[in-house]
This record gives sequence, structure tokens and C-alpha cells, in this order.
Amino acid sequence: MFLRLLLRILRPLVEPARLQRKSQFAALPPVEADVLFVGDSITDLGLWNEWFPKLVTINRGISGETSGQVLERLDTFSASAKAVFLLIGTNDLTLGVAEDQIVANVSTIVSHLVTSFADATIVVQSVMPRSAKWKRRLDSLNVRYQKIASDLGVEYLDLWPALADSAGTLPKTISLDALHLNGPGYQKWVDAISPTISRAIG
Repeated sequence: MFLRLLLRILRPLVEPARLQRKSQFAALPPVEADVLFVGDSITDLGLWNEWFPKLVTINRGISGETSGQVLERLDTFSASAKAVFLLIGTNDLTLGVAEDQIVANVSTIVSHLVTSFADATIVVQSVMPRSAKWKRRLDSLNVRYQKIASDLGVEYLDLWPALADSAGTLPKTISLDALHLNGPGYQKWVDAISPTISRAIG
């Protein structure tokens, strides 16, 4: 409850930065990319061009975003890509967005990706582990994400084997705040998605 209240207080302060980044995406010309990443801060903070120096990567992550806000900027994914990775939903849970609404939003986002990137490998990633109190809700949401992927004919990638500890939480060795990843955490994420990228790039 405290975290939700804090985020609601802080959102007006971070909203200008979100809108400015979104406006850059809208202004950029289309790009031919190998990999497109879409998501919130966990995606935004990834140094994808350095993790994958031999590939053209496009980062369409915006810190603090919810699935509904990603839904509002579908027209800013102006790129061709061989692989598209979506990771979204943890901020929705923090802000108390109903699970049904999150699922509806993500389903619409994925449907758009299927249409816009018809030749790409599209990957719905599980929402990453957090602290123990979030596990039940994350498990429920990820089960439904897996169904979205199956229904829409895209891939689902469960990141928990790479990132969760034996209790199903995000360990301190790869996160300083039980939400975002540090360097070793990103390395684990990169290792988890690399086989899919290699297969998509050919």
C-alpha cells in the first residue's frame, strides 16, 4: 500500500520525462533493426547495444510505464525487426491495475506486434520475480501471459528459471531493490534471451 501511494505521488514528477522519451520515439525515422525491445524501466535501463554489439538493437522501453501506456504508443514502434521482446506489467501490479485489464492491454499490444512485425519472432516475456509478497500475483499474471502467447501464435519466455531464487523471489545478488536488475542480473537476462535471438537472426 505504501509503495502504491508513493508511486502515485511521484508519477506527476516523472511524467514529463516519460512524455519526452515517448516524443523522441514518435519523431525518430523508421530503423531496420535486428532486435526491438519494448517495455518499462527494466527494458529502458538495458544497455542493449552494448550487450549485443554485433546487432542493431532498438530500445523502446520507458521507465515507469504500465501496459496501458505502452498501448497508447504503439505507433512509435517504427522499425523493422527480426525479433521483438515485450516485457510489461510489473508497474500495473504496483499501481493496483486489475489483472483482467492488464491481460486485455497486453493482448492488444501483442496483436499489434503480430500485425506490424509479421516476419519477426515475437516474444512475450514473463514479468520478472520481485519480493515474496508479489509472487502469487506474478504467478497468476504470467500464466495468463503464456495463454496470450499461445492464442496469438507467438513465443513465451519464462524468465524465472534464470532470475528467481528457490523462494521464487529476485535475489539480492542481481537486484538492489527487488525490482530492477544490476549488471549480473542483466547478464542473466541476456543469457536467457540470446538463444531466441540467435535463432531469429539466423
